[in-house]
Amino acid sequence: MIEWPFVSRREYQRVLAERNDSDRCLVLAKAKLFEARKNYYDLIFAVVKKNEGETRHETALRYIREHENRSAGETLAAIGKGRSNK
Repeated sequence: MIEWPFVSRREYQRVLAERNDSDRCLVLAKAKLFEARKNYYDLIFAVVKKNEGETRHETALRYIREHENRSAGETLAAIGKGRSNK
């Protein structure tokens, strides 16, 4: 797991200011990776109970897809109702 080497935004900015370009790129890449990993785990652990035979990732992905498909269907139904009223 990537360890976050900075204790505060001020410290992060200080390190970026003091390092050369290649170090700065590495620091920024690690920061982006840390943020992506944090967001991923926030999403995965929002799944309180995974379904049997699925990983938390698979359950979260299925929940999102089901919601997106349902939302898209509701939108299309609403559009269809609007056209039939004219």
